[in-house]
Amino acid sequence: MAELENSKDLISVLWSGADILRSKMDANEYKDYLLGIVFYKYLSDSFLIKVYDLIYDEKPETLKIALEAYKEALEDESAEELKEQILKAETQVSVDDLYRPYRPKRRTRATIAKEKGLEPLAQIIIKQEPGVDI
Repeated sequence: MAELENSKDLISVLWSGADILRSKMDANEYKDYLLGIVFYKYLSDSFLIKVYDLIYDEKPETLKIALEAYKEALEDESAEELKEQILKAETQVSVDDLYRPYRPKRRTRATIAKEKGLEPLAQIIIKQEPGVDI
């Protein structure tokens, strides 16, 4: 509910700013500015979502949560070298490669089975000769 109210506040602020701009310029010029602002907002939101996804390996519930995670990541002093490498990265693939060691590992059926202690049973089954029942 609070997110909906924040969204309404943001929309009202954007519209009031748009009204101020519109009163001082031609409609075609206004359209160019407005489309640029909307595109910038889209890029900003996409960036925050991507950063959150790189850090936590999931999509954020809200943009506010993504922004907080981004701020925390920037404040981490141990990541200075990583920050420099990310800023120098030229492609999305290179950024993903930099984050790969820090991302949480995906849990597969095999990792869940190992956590439950079923690896010795799997080794017995693998070594079992065909046609022999356990």
